Amino acid sequence: MPATVLARVVQVTKNTGSGNFQFIVQDPNGGIKLVFALLSADMATAAALGSGASSTFTYAQDGPPSRGDYPNSYTEQTGS
Repeated sequence: MPATVLARVVQVTKNTGSGNFQFIVQDPNGGIKLVFALLSADMATAAALGSGASSTFTYAQDGPPSRGDYPNSYTEQTGS
């Protein structure tokens, strides 16, 4: 296991239109590494987890959260 963890920035934004939560993970230089969104109901479930507990959320490729929950400029290649 490495002795150093590189700095990361995680921006969390609640979208006004849908009420869902957008997460942007940036690298140390400010580049976007990953963007994902959680439905507001799933965010409430995650926030209510007890210590050591976990929950899994699975979303369809084009299903909710919708494209509107992501930055307009963000694209992610999907495998076939």
